[in-house]
Amino acid sequence: MNASAMAEQGTGQLAGVTLATCVLLSGLAPLPASATGEDLSHVLAEAEDFVHQNSLHLALERLREAARLSPGDYRISKLRGDVLMSFRRNEEAVAAYREAAALAPDALDVHWALWTLLDRMGAHHRAIASLKDIVRLDPNNPLAHLRLAKALSQVDRLEEAVVSFRQAVDLAPDNLAIRLQFARALYDVLDATESRRQVDLVLARAEPGSPEWASAQDLLSHLRGESYDKGRRFNPSQTLRQLPWYTERNLKEAVLARGEAWRLMEQGRYADAEAALRRALGFNPEDHRAMYDLGLTLMELGRYEDAIASFEKGIALTKFAEFYPDSVFQIGRCLAKLGRWQEAIARFERVIEIRDWRHEDFYALNFPDLAKVQLELEEARQHLPSAAHAVNPEPAPFRERLGPEPYEYPIPPLANGYKLVDPIPIATQLASIGTETVGGSFRQVMTARDVVQDDLQTGLHEYIPVNPTDTFLPQEPEIYVVFQLTTNQENFDLKLSSRWIAEQTTGLPPSTLVGTDAVLLGLNERSGYFRLRQPEGGWPPGIYRVDLYLGPQVSAYTHIADIRFRIVGESRPRERTCARCP
Repeated sequence: MNASAMAEQGTGQLAGVTLATCVLLSGLAPLPASATGEDLSHVLAEAEDFVHQNSLHLALERLREAARLSPGDYRISKLRGDVLMSFRRNEEAVAAYREAAALAPDALDVHWALWTLLDRMGAHHRAIASLKDIVRLDPNNPLAHLRLAKALSQVDRLEEAVVSFRQAVDLAPDNLAIRLQFARALYDVLDATESRRQVDLVLARAEPGSPEWASAQDLLSHLRGESYDKGRRFNPSQTLRQLPWYTERNLKEAVLARGEAWRLMEQGRYADAEAALRRALGFNPEDHRAMYDLGLTLMELGRYEDAIASFEKGIALTKFAEFYPDSVFQIGRCLAKLGRWQEAIARFERVIEIRDWRHEDFYALNFPDLAKVQLELEEARQHLPSAAHAVNPEPAPFRERLGPEPYEYPIPPLANGYKLVDPIPIATQLASIGTETVGGSFRQVMTARDVVQDDLQTGLHEYIPVNPTDTFLPQEPEIYVVFQLTTNQENFDLKLSSRWIAEQTTGLPPSTLVGTDAVLLGLNERSGYFRLRQPEGGWPPGIYRVDLYLGPQVSAYTHIADIRFRIVGESRPRERTCARCP
């Protein structure tokens, strides 16, 4: 052996002695790479068990051990974020999730956890950015596009929301509820033509009487102009400025002329009042108040046909303005003066039918005296032998029709003839076509694989979703819906119910009920969860919807929120981090 080789051998022996000495001093033996991976999984599983036992400090200790074993593993940062979130150290949890996302940019579970926390914190714009990452990583998930669309809509980014709604519809073209939400979004940006096309598609495919069919009919009434809701982008001042007669001078002259007409009417100078009102309408031909006043003036002058024309023109312009009930009543009086008793009876009965409107602030001031209406109705019936013995019926439930009958005017959506105190069968409820996932009492509703209970110092509990997602596997043991309320409840035993619907799945008819769950919230509690265990044979793949109801009864009136999730046949890379999940 030459001198060079002996030197190399001596160096190698010295390095081995040094390594052995370090190992002995540290009390550890070197681990193979495979053993390190097995130990890391075991430590992470222990940390996750501590999280579910609410032993968060012990969980952090195990995570420190995991970080020593594998400093660059994203699962450690993700689980640390879960623990910090449970500690309510939200910004630190956000930082931990972002660290995990930097280590594993394609980890969907990290992005779902980050979005859920940002959404609960009310950081809407940061939450939208997180949702865009989810959509980028999972572009074929229609529910992700749907959630992004709703989030964009909540911050008034309506045009961007339409793009996301369209992508959701393209990915789930047979889901009529999603298509209806797309139609509503189009209506909000004033694209009435495309919105009507989507509504017609729903009506052609939906079963008559189904929630989707009823909601499509309701949106159709908006498209026909039978509602004050003209879409969120509708600006009445801009619309007014586009009219050919509009000028600032014309509006000023119209207001002055109408004021003069009121003074003349108070003095009983109805001929002069008519001239002033016609002058006001010359400056502003769409002033429904002036048309109503003109109708009253013409009645005083005995020109009943002209009065009817003026009242009806005002109704045609505004549908259900504040003078609508009294206009219908005055038309009935004019028809009675003309001896057209059958038509007059129809108008008086219409006022009786909408008598509950007098309790609404919008109509209360101008609603006609019901005693006078009833008196006029009885007098008109005396002139028709066939109607003399008719009994005044209760208001009939609202029936959708293609258009108003010659003697009727359609009822607006909120005045559909149902008694509010009576529950409505589930089959008649409307499908959700709003632009928000949740509303009313709910601050957040999220589907998740698990839930952790946070015990507050006040003795109350708060439930936080763990491993939130909208995508699950057929063998998922159980699925949670975790909700958070906007405020503490002030009532004892507030009942919240859930109905789990297989909206569009393999092997089940559409909208099949697969389970129910209910919770009672005690005084001052503001969170909770629903849970449904895996059905026998596993979850059929497809889209599911969970409807939430607030109150003792499950009805269309107590339905306050819904959320969707889906079951897919295979998992994707980096989708699961739960050490105990199958």
